[in-house]
Amino acid sequence: MSTWDIAGTYKDITSEEELIANPKEDFKDVFVLNTPYKDLFLPVIKNRNYYDLSKDAKLLAIKKLIILDEHQKNVHIVNAIKKEQDSTIQYLVWDTDHPFSNKRVSLISKVLSFLEND
Repeated sequence: MSTWDIAGTYKDITSEEELIANPKEDFKDVFVLNTPYKDLFLPVIKNRNYYDLSKDAKLLAIKKLIILDEHQKNVHIVNAIKKEQDSTIQYLVWDTDHPFSNKRVSLISKVLSFLEND
């Protein structure tokens, strides 16, 4: 998986008014099925724990996981999972962007290898 710490991204926004007044620059033009910015991200503000993957560490730890990342901003999620059970997760940080634009062949190879070694 390539995860996004959405709860962490919005950790400093505490109200609907703040969300609307201070849209996160990277996400203010997000387009998902004609859903307005507020409607996409207000649920995160209202129920941050639900969107915090580190809170699901115990459940994720029983899965065989590979997390491919373009930065280290999700390492706390990985650490929470590893704290539960270290042997089930591979964590790789690649020099790329979120859609892995310059690593598509490597991404395909890594995922296929991961799936074949199940």
